[in-house]
Amino acid sequence: MLLAIPLFFVSLGAIGFARGRSPLPPVNSDAAFFVFVAFIAFFVGAYFVGRSFAARFFRRSKVRFFRSYRHQ
Repeated sequence: MLLAIPLFFVSLGAIGFARGRSPLPPVNSDAAFFVFVAFIAFFVGAYFVGRSFAARFFRRSKVRFFRSYRHQ
C-alpha cells in the first residue's frame, strides 16, 4: 500500500501531462469530494481484502504445526 499511493499520484500526473488537463474534477466542484472518498474507500477495501487473502492462504495450519513440533 505504501507503494500504491505514490504510484497512483505519479500516474495521475502522467495522464494529466499527456492529455493537457487533470483527469480529476476541479477542487471546488461537488464531485471532488466523492472522488476523494472513493479513493480512500478503494485503498481501505483493498487492505481488508488483501489481509483476509493473506490470512487464508499463507497462515499455517495449527494441526500441522502441532504434529511437527510436539515432543515425545
